[in-house]
Amino acid sequence: MPHISKHRLTQETKQELEDRVFAFLFDTQMRDRKKIFRELFTRTERTMIAKRLTLIFLISQELPPYSISRVLKMSPSSVARFQKALNKGEYAATSLWLKPKGIRGQFLSFFDDVADVLFSGKRKSIAQILKDNEARGTF
Repeated sequence: MPHISKHRLTQETKQELEDRVFAFLFDTQMRDRKKIFRELFTRTERTMIAKRLTLIFLISQELPPYSISRVLKMSPSSVARFQKALNKGEYAATSLWLKPKGIRGQFLSFFDDVADVLFSGKRKSIAQILKDNEARGTF
């Protein structure tokens, strides 16, 4: 669970930090971003981000919530909460980025793996899918 200090930052400081994150995302090559991403985030945090992206994608593809919760090992209430947020227009930029025509080949491959598990009846956890993609250098 993330821990944020009780000492509040000024709005100006928050904006400066956010600007630096965006600079990292835009001014750094993909290979370097991947290295930094792996250094800064634990496996659990990387899995959480991947699960959220996958969740938004699968909801936008109108897959059954129960199937999504089963494959991502999330509670049905979490899936419902994200589904409700998506219906209200939240995560619009993320949803647009995740649309098949806008996805880079790496994410499309990852989502294909997840969808394959959903519809083929294979027994594979999201952790195993992530591990397989990481081994292939896909994610």
